[in-house]
Amino acid sequence: MLLKKVNLIAPDLYQEALCSLFAENVFHTNAYMYVQVNKRDPKRVREQIYAGKMAEYAVFNFLKDKYDKVSEPDIMIYDAHKKSFSADIIVDDKHMHIKSCTYGTKYPNSWLFQPTDKITTSPSELDMLALVIVEPPKNFSCYFVKALDVLDMYENPMKEELIKLGKKMLYESTISK
Repeated sequence: MLLKKVNLIAPDLYQEALCSLFAENVFHTNAYMYVQVNKRDPKRVREQIYAGKMAEYAVFNFLKDKYDKVSEPDIMIYDAHKKSFSADIIVDDKHMHIKSCTYGTKYPNSWLFQPTDKITTSPSELDMLALVIVEPPKNFSCYFVKALDVLDMYENPMKEELIKLGKKMLYESTISK
């Protein structure tokens, strides 16, 4: 599958502040899940949450002038039992699920998916993925792809503890071939 990587539009200062507040407050609603995947360092977890929300705004900024209707990223703080796998934003009638990874870590660029997320097993025609690469401090690039087109590309994670939890990965090296 030959996918084109596009450069996104970085969040503005207001969006950055929203992302920072979100990251500081959402951690406490789901701390047990972060411990489960061996991310015990609260500072690192908050940085990852922040980067993920920044990626959502970068996708939003890129798409908002290209489509008639683009919903903004959700910054509500939900109790753990109210969290869902619903789309991060809606683009016209498409359900955009935004995943991010940070460039330059010891692992190759990849995106982690929960085993219970239907996007990995039975996505609809309306489900899209925005696979974002965050290159600190504020560079964002992305692959846009239909979720149906990558169903056979999910792989096991490199980390043993993630395999035991049934997590699935999409690797940039696989989707960009």
